Amino acid sequence: MRRRRYKRSLRQDFYLLLRLGNGAIGAFMGGELRLLRKYLRLKRAVGRAVLIAAILCPTVPALAQLKSWTDENGVIHYGNDPRPESSPAPATARPGQALRAIDKSHGGLTLGDEVSAFRAAKKGGSLGFQSDGSELFFIAPRFLPQGATKMTATFVDGRLSLIEVTYPEQTLGGWEKALNDQTTKYGEPQKSTVPAKVSWLDGRTILLFKKDLGNIIAILADIEATKRFINRTDRGPLF
Repeated sequence: MRRRRYKRSLRQDFYLLLRLGNGAIGAFMGGELRLLRKYLRLKRAVGRAVLIAAILCPTVPALAQLKSWTDENGVIHYGNDPRPESSPAPATARPGQALRAIDKSHGGLTLGDEVSAFRAAKKGGSLGFQSDGSELFFIAPRFLPQGATKMTATFVDGRLSLIEVTYPEQTLGGWEKALNDQTTKYGEPQKSTVPAKVSWLDGRTILLFKKDLGNIIAILADIEATKRFINRTDRGPLF
């Protein structure tokens, strides 16, 4: 067993000698195997040190350029760039782009309601089908929103797509007040080329106010459903 271990150790040392070259073989032949092993460890350590230095050296100038600053909240930041300027003010929404989601409900109705549910509630009667297949309903007086004199509902493909409500102007405090109330809620409106006609949209829903013969007409519509309605007819835009 000892002889076998000795042969294995000798073979390993021989492979080491072959890797180191003639100088190492001479040391081995002189009985300096222990010194040889120390030499190997030292050589490996020096190699690692050189490698680490080669990796770190390029980063030293970058580390030297690091800067620090403290923001208004007392938090310390580090980086190569100088202290950033104050963040720019957020861009304001374009006129007509609602600052929040438009409310899809009005007068007890909600865009997307099914026509079967509306019929079952018996809130009004049908005014007939249009050529495009949509159905128009009037809302019974006792179900009208407070102050309204007229209200209609248009169903496209069996779902409520458009609500139109007529208010006497004085009921809403006049045109300017009605406009200011909606502007406070949704932001600056998109003004039409037609006088006294404004709108807001959020990508899915459009809210339109227009003034007509002493009345203010409010229209709430689902954009996609209304597009389908228009595309099926030869008439111009509803709004």
